[in-house]
Amino acid sequence: MPLPRFTAAERKEQEAALVVALKKRRRCDDEDSISRTAWMRIALVAGCLLDMPGRDYANPWPRPNPGLPMRWSIENYDDRQMYAMTRFKVDEVVELAEALRPKLGDDIITNRRERFTLVEATVVMLYRLRSSDPWEMLVDKLGGRSPTSYNRVFWQMIHLMYAYFSWCLTDMSRWVNFLDKWAAVLRDFGAPELNVVGFVDGTARRMCQPTWMEDLMYNHYYKFHGLKFQGVACILGLIIDFWGPVSIRTSDSAMYGASGLDARLAALSVVLGWVVSVYGDSAYSYGRHIKRGYKGCMSAVKKYYSTEMNAHRQSIENMYGTIVNTFPFVDSWKVQKLGKGVPFGKMYWVAALLTNVKTLKYPNNVTMKYGLEHTLPSIYEYLHEVTIPYRE
Repeated sequence: MPLPRFTAAERKEQEAALVVALKKRRRCDDEDSISRTAWMRIALVAGCLLDMPGRDYANPWPRPNPGLPMRWSIENYDDRQMYAMTRFKVDEVVELAEALRPKLGDDIITNRRERFTLVEATVVMLYRLRSSDPWEMLVDKLGGRSPTSYNRVFWQMIHLMYAYFSWCLTDMSRWVNFLDKWAAVLRDFGAPELNVVGFVDGTARRMCQPTWMEDLMYNHYYKFHGLKFQGVACILGLIIDFWGPVSIRTSDSAMYGASGLDARLAALSVVLGWVVSVYGDSAYSYGRHIKRGYKGCMSAVKKYYSTEMNAHRQSIENMYGTIVNTFPFVDSWKVQKLGKGVPFGKMYWVAALLTNVKTLKYPNNVTMKYGLEHTLPSIYEYLHEVTIPYRE
């Protein structure tokens, strides 16, 4: 129900009653003996009764009973509103929620026993990642719960998504039916390397200056504090292998060795019967399963090789840019605080996963360039199938 509005006389009566009640509690008769903290408490309580600017008392934030769902429905949104909020249309959000339901259940319950339907929690997660605005500016479009409720369910969804679906970004073997097709398409587009199926690179994500381990989180090349991740992008426009986070001081070559990517590529080579390799920039060392361009003074053949392969390598740079452009909240480095209960490493994982999910519905420039949009799996297949089927 709406909060009542008080006249000036009624407000004075309320304040006088608060003073009398406080005097009786403190057993004091004069106002001077009331401490400054007590007067601040009176001001705060009395201020809640004022017509404070910036808050609509006709539609205050509802305070639901714990465990009871809000009257929220996705039918209140049209495709234009939902796409602006989440970069998915209404039916696509429902499809994503249905794909998450086997693992996450019908409802999401926070640690304060606030109950959200899975569709509502999915919208909250996507909208928070999509916007860099504070929660107070987002609640009106989400249904009117308190900002802290939405904050709790957002991080609950981040933890659940990472726990149940992070394997989708770490198991390259699920794309075993695609690898030979990708290598053949690259050869058809003029790539001189015969067995390359993806492009590897690292990315640095900025964060606030930490109060501990500052020397490990600062990089003198980037000139900021942060963490690093490693990803492998394919010509399907998806990230098929993801690893991290590690200290921003870690080099790309060291990340490649620590991630175990070379061992996974070797295992795939045994299964397929040919050497599976990825291509990286000059920061990596040349090996059996990783190729890179030449450096220094090059002959015409070496220059042609480096130029052609680097042109295809831009897909991995495009993928990192797509994550930030689709979900700008992961680039809000001023709120990314290490050790402050904000697991932004997990959040970047989930943003990369959801970027792949968005690509399944809206093929990006890389997918369209190689004409492979018809081979994209469905959302359910991507999130649940151990081996994704290939469609001609």
